[in-house]
Amino acid sequence: MSPTIHHERRIISMLLLLLACSFVLFGQVTEEPINYAVDPGFEDGTAFTAVGSGAPGWNNWTTYDVFVDDYMPHTGKYSATLPETFTQAYQEVGYGQWVENLVPDATYIMTAFGSIDYYDPNDSMQWGLYIGVQNFGRDKVQITMFDYDFKPVILLFTMGPDSTGADIWAWRGPGGEARTDDYGVWDYHNYLINADFETADFTGWDYWNYNSAIASDEPHGGACLATILDGEGGFAQLIPNLVPGATYGMKGFAHVSNEGDVAWWGVKNYGSDQVDVEVNQTSYTEGNIAFTMGAENTTAEVFFWKSSGGAAQCDDFLVCKMIDAPGSAAVAQHRQKAIPAAHALQQNHPNPFNAGTIISYTLATPERVTLTLYNSSGQYIATLVDREEQSGGHDVFWDGTDRDGQPMTSGVYIYSLKTGERIQQKKLLLLK
Repeated sequence: MSPTIHHERRIISMLLLLLACSFVLFGQVTEEPINYAVDPGFEDGTAFTAVGSGAPGWNNWTTYDVFVDDYMPHTGKYSATLPETFTQAYQEVGYGQWVENLVPDATYIMTAFGSIDYYDPNDSMQWGLYIGVQNFGRDKVQITMFDYDFKPVILLFTMGPDSTGADIWAWRGPGGEARTDDYGVWDYHNYLINADFETADFTGWDYWNYNSAIASDEPHGGACLATILDGEGGFAQLIPNLVPGATYGMKGFAHVSNEGDVAWWGVKNYGSDQVDVEVNQTSYTEGNIAFTMGAENTTAEVFFWKSSGGAAQCDDFLVCKMIDAPGSAAVAQHRQKAIPAAHALQQNHPNPFNAGTIISYTLATPERVTLTLYNSSGQYIATLVDREEQSGGHDVFWDGTDRDGQPMTSGVYIYSLKTGERIQQKKLLLLK
């Protein structure tokens, strides 16, 4: 074996080891995510003061006004209403919000709750309620809702390479009055470990018996999926460090092998009644559920289970934040950059990253700031900031290039924040 090949394999092995370590680290949320949406629960009571898209806050997208009212909120005092239209036989109604300061090529989670008074599937003029994300540099993503009771929406979207904003929206065609509430745009996070079973084993999961396995046949995504074999079986994962009173969502994909069989996935032991999705389709079917933590609960148990029948498969689970706990400083507010008690450097996000990442820091007082990047050997790469800055929070985008604009290779890099005589450093991982 040549020295060059041996060296390359050592580098690859190192990165794989870092990924394995990062998997556990980033499989658990160490900092509570913050909502990027302005007035996400309409609790300001002043939404829809402008028409069109692109302005901060909520805006009408149609000439027929939508409004905020207190008739049937999901939480809090208010929700947004797409009114039933009587003046025209055919009338569409919609509104949205332009969310700013997002990172190119980064993946985000959009959450919401929606309901519609009535829907007749036999009437071709009734379309239901649409909720989605668009204008982020890639094809829009959306879900259609037909339910009278509020149902959760959990959508993933990845920013385009040149995009830093996105429209979140609701739209109703002819039909009953519709409502939405409690929107969220969050950095990608997942409270589950090994949620997609890509470790090729049950790392993070506990068996309820030993009638389960990891398979590679027809996964929903990636290379692996989890299956419960013939008969009764199941597995579960206990999620720690959740916030009492906060609302979380769970998204997943599952199917059974035989017509007539039934399996379930869901959440229990969080301070209230079990919530679950019944799985009876023979092809992968997506489900979204929500659960609100009890006032004294900080853990929840996620499970996949069946009592009989043939095999059942699941894949690509996600547990994410949907609504901050009542009284949280983030409730009904845009992402705030609070003034801290001391200068602080945060972990970059996303991490690991490919096309770009955000480095955040906060200043207790106005200060001369230098933010510098080095490779793992301590060699200088680039200076991202070198200036006087005001107190508060600051975000800096790094596109993975050096001071000459040349792309860096995969590896571990160090970013260093100098404020006065104090130097703080953290590591980040670039993966090509």
